Amino acid sequence: MNVTVDRIMNLHPCYTRARVEQLWAGHRSLTLTQIATLNISPEDRIWALVRLVPRKMAVARACDCATRVLPIWEAWATKARRTAAEIAAPRKCIATVRAWLRGKATIEQVRRACAATATAATATATATAATVTATAAVAAADEQKGTK
Repeated sequence: MNVTVDRIMNLHPCYTRARVEQLWAGHRSLTLTQIATLNISPEDRIWALVRLVPRKMAVARACDCATRVLPIWEAWATKARRTAAEIAAPRKCIATVRAWLRGKATIEQVRRACAATATAATATATATAATVTATAAVAAADEQKGTK
């Protein structure tokens, strides 16, 4: 994705147009990676990227992050004698969200998986990551349909 000065200005940044043009250093556009490495505060980089990264791309990255911590949740949940369904809920939720991203699951299936994971999430923040991922997918679907 290439981002122009005009696109940034349409987001109403706190920077002036002259400052944004200075950051672009004569380039017609910058990639998200280039924006992420601009010499600006981390808060301003996050501000820009949150507004520019396509929602589904963010959901996919959230799935990646949640998947990385699943073994921690599963180990803890096993030791805490959580039920098999509670232990499996976050992994199933992430799989459902990934299927939705590929067009192989409905948003209603994501909502159900999110609800099941929310029950398990009462025990630890790790499962909450999967819940947040599913919630982001629901928001993305609603945004695509033009609803909120």
